[in-house]
Amino acid sequence: MEHPNVTRFREAHAALVAGDVEPCFALMREDFVNLNDIGAGPWREQRGRKAMFGFWGAWMELFDNTFRQEILHAVGYDDRVVLIVHETGTVQGQTFDNRAIYLLELDDAGLWTALRTMDMDHDKIHRFWAAVSLPEGAGAR
Repeated sequence: MEHPNVTRFREAHAALVAGDVEPCFALMREDFVNLNDIGAGPWREQRGRKAMFGFWGAWMELFDNTFRQEILHAVGYDDRVVLIVHETGTVQGQTFDNRAIYLLELDDAGLWTALRTMDMDHDKIHRFWAAVSLPEGAGAR
């Protein structure tokens, strides 16, 4: 049986993929922190729920809505969810193909407090970002 925190994450993620940000927004604390590994290029850190959704919008715009995340494995605990995610997308004819470990931390009420990503395919990521021209101001906070 799947842990309820994994189920909530899957449901919120499915809504986000369908274009509905509200379930994710409702599960994130206002002071949510997102810390990305190198896969996110210049978007390494966001602090606050508003900053996180700003990042997500810029990310999807850069990828022209081709970015996808497939949850390969998920394990839930009362205070965290650990996921292995396969991320793909295309920018400027370049293919982004990465597996990442996501560590989602939760408070006692089950709200998301932080997300840390750890990329598994560093060589692919370095080649991808070396071939992509970023828009001016990308990653600025």
